[in-house]
Amino acid sequence: MGITRLRPTARLMVAVTSVNFGTESRQGEKDGSTKRVPVLLRIDTPIKVDYYKHSGILPFVLRSLLAA
Repeated sequence: MGITRLRPTARLMVAVTSVNFGTESRQGEKDGSTKRVPVLLRIDTPIKVDYYKHSGILPFVLRSLLAA
């Protein structure tokens, strides 16, 4: 799911890459290993999705004012 298809409380898979610089993590992963983890998006309303896509509420409001 790309940023253009975000929706409130979506379930996503996040890729997490290990950066332990020559050591192993507690789970035994080596440097650079990637693990996919399911998460629940905590952007709870459609307007907050719009804020996220605009990099925050201030840029969203300013763009809205300029478009009017």
